[in-house]
Amino acid sequence: MATSSIETRQEYAPSRGAAAFDLRITTTPFNFNAEDNAPFTMFAAVDISGEKRRQALEHIFFHDIANTAGAISGLTELMLISKPIDPDQSEELVTMLHQTSDRLIDEITAQRQLLAAEQGELAVQPEMVYSVGFLQRMMDVYHNHHVGEGKFLRLDAGSAQVAFWSDEAILGRVIGNMMKNALEASKTGDTVTAGCEQREQSVRFWVHNPQPMPREVQLQLFQRSFSTKGSNRGLGTYSMKLLTENYLNGQVSFKSNEAEGTTFMATYPLEWADETE
Repeated sequence: MATSSIETRQEYAPSRGAAAFDLRITTTPFNFNAEDNAPFTMFAAVDISGEKRRQALEHIFFHDIANTAGAISGLTELMLISKPIDPDQSEELVTMLHQTSDRLIDEITAQRQLLAAEQGELAVQPEMVYSVGFLQRMMDVYHNHHVGEGKFLRLDAGSAQVAFWSDEAILGRVIGNMMKNALEASKTGDTVTAGCEQREQSVRFWVHNPQPMPREVQLQLFQRSFSTKGSNRGLGTYSMKLLTENYLNGQVSFKSNEAEGTTFMATYPLEWADETE
């Protein structure tokens, strides 16, 4: 008797919310009490979401690391074959090498952080954060990021300086992903706008780009096995939700339409509440 096995993805939509499962299904035919005329089939379904997630993380990690390491190798090779080199060109190459090396370190840190978050082991260290200063620091990073080439990133003039408690490193990963995704989704010449405001006892950050998202993308955006960048590519929106809701006591949402483009929003309480106490 042959045993067959398949892997499939199933959606389950209860009355509240929705869940997605990656399943490995195995079926084995057998006869009960050796009665050939009464065949049965043994059916087993195993949730392999964690396994699929690890595969996706590893694929993305090695893909990004290889690309960044390749860029570093290319820059160093250019410096070697360009001798003698004039001071201005040398400074430019060193700056590019430094920025690319920083990106490599950031990708390694992001991978370690996301793995720890998925396993419930991410350490949170709250501190006082000032919203406008924090946003400006994040924008300084992405002004020079390769995804921002040919695009503009600006701080909304109406942004309010709000003091609140959070883990700035984890918060930076969330808002940084918002900025990066907005720049990636934008076209050359587009302007991405970031801002912040106080809403009663919370602070809200938002990042807007002028391009709308297709309806089918919106419906799957925060699912952990979904990517707008193709197979096994891109975990930005999933990590936004995971880090915000599981570690920063906040909420992430978005709105997108043809008339207004796309805006991602992240809302956090002003006071830190340690739910483990």
